[in-house]
Amino acid sequence: AMDQPATEAAFCLFNGSTCVAVTTNWVGNRLDATPTTSLPPNTLLYPIIYATASSATGVTFVGDGGSTCTAPNKCYGFTTMNGPVTYGDGHDGALTVNTSANLATTNFISGRICADGGDAVQYNAASIIANAVTLTTAPTAGCLSPGDEIMVINIQGTSTSTANTGKYETFLVGTVVGDTVTFVPNKTLYFGDGAANDSNIGIAANNQKVAVLRVPNYTTVILCGGATGGGCTATGTLTTMAYQGSKGGLLAFKANSAITVNSGGAISVSGIGFRGGIRVLGLGGIQGESHTGTGADDYAANAGGGGGGLGDGATWDSWGNAGGGGGGYGSAGTAGTNIPLNVGGYAGLPLANGVLSSLYLGSGGGSGGNISWSGTMNVAGNGSPGGGIIWLQTPILSIAGIMSADGEAGQQG
Repeated sequence: AMDQPATEAAFCLFNGSTCVAVTTNWVGNRLDATPTTSLPPNTLLYPIIYATASSATGVTFVGDGGSTCTAPNKCYGFTTMNGPVTYGDGHDGALTVNTSANLATTNFISGRICADGGDAVQYNAASIIANAVTLTTAPTAGCLSPGDEIMVINIQGTSTSTANTGKYETFLVGTVVGDTVTFVPNKTLYFGDGAANDSNIGIAANNQKVAVLRVPNYTTVILCGGATGGGCTATGTLTTMAYQGSKGGLLAFKANSAITVNSGGAISVSGIGFRGGIRVLGLGGIQGESHTGTGADDYAANAGGGGGGLGDGATWDSWGNAGGGGGGYGSAGTAGTNIPLNVGGYAGLPLANGVLSSLYLGSGGGSGGNISWSGTMNVAGNGSPGGGIIWLQTPILSIAGIMSADGEAGQQG
C-alpha cells in the first residue's frame, strides 16, 4: 500500500549530487540519503512512502536503512516528474466555504499571513527568464513561499501582438528574494511580443500583461449550501478579483481529494472578465475590451470585444442611439440594435482557439452610442464585462450547486 502523510513536504530539488532542501521537514528528517540513480540537475523529486519494500517503475528506494526497509512505513522512494503533480500536494489543507469569499483577497490557510492578498494572491510580471520571474512589486513576506505553486499567464496582449496571449504554465516556487521569484522546472513557453521571446512584458497599455498568481493546493474544497453539518454553517460562494487591466478574472486552485459544490453553493467568475466599453460624452459607442487590449470609439468588433453603437456624438447626425455589440468567446456575440441612421455595434468575434488549450477571459460588450453632444438626454448605457476563467484540478468534482463564468447583460441607456 502507498501512503503520503500530510506532514511530508511536497518535493526536493535535486541539484545533480544531493537534495536541496525546499522545506526542511522532509529532507532533514526523512531523507538523508542521496538518490543512487543518475539524474540531471534541477530534477524534481517527489516522496513516495511504502508500507513494505516493493518494486515500482521509476522509483529508487532510499528508506531508513539505505536501499531496504527496516520497519513498516519507513521505506521512501524518489520518483522523477517534469512538474507539479496534477492535483497538487495538499499542503494548504482543507477548505470549507461558508460565506461569499474572494480567493485573491481572503486568507483561509491556517498559519499563513499575506498582506498582499489571499490564498490565491495575484501579481504582475515585469520580466521573465527560464527559471525566474521579476514582479512589478516585491511580495510581502509570507505571500509566496518555497514549495508554493504559481501560474504564469499572458492574460492580455496588444492590438499588434497576441502570439502568446492565453499561454500559461504552472511552477513550484524555489526562492523569493526581493521582487524576484525563482521556480522549477524551467519554463517551456514564451510570454512576450514575439512567438519565441519574452520581450515587452509589463503593465503599461502597450505591454504584454503577464499575471503571476499563487495556485492553492488544498486537500478538499467544499462550497456549503447551508447549515448541513460537516463544517457547513451557511451558504458559500467562491470567486476572485475582477480583471483590473493587467491581472484578475482568473480563479485557479487544486484539491488532491475532491471539490464539492453543494446545492446552494457556488463557484462563480461571472462578470469579472474583460471590461465593457464605457460611454464617453461627445463620442460614439466604445468597443468592449478583449485579449487584444482596450476598445476605442468604433462600431467594429475589437477582436472578441463588441463594437460600440453609433450616435450623434460621433460626427453622425442621428435620431437616436444604437446599441453596443455583445462580446464573443466560443461563438460570436450578438450585434447591437440598429436604429434609423445609426448602426449597432458589431458582434464580438469568436476565439480562433476552439479547443481552448490557452486560457482567455470573456470579452466585454460595447457601449451604446450617445444621442446628445451635451449628454443631457438619452445617454447610452455602458457595455458590460465578460466572464472570467475557472481553472481547477482535482480527481473528483461534484456539482449540485452552481459553477458559472457568464458575461453580464449590457446596461440600458
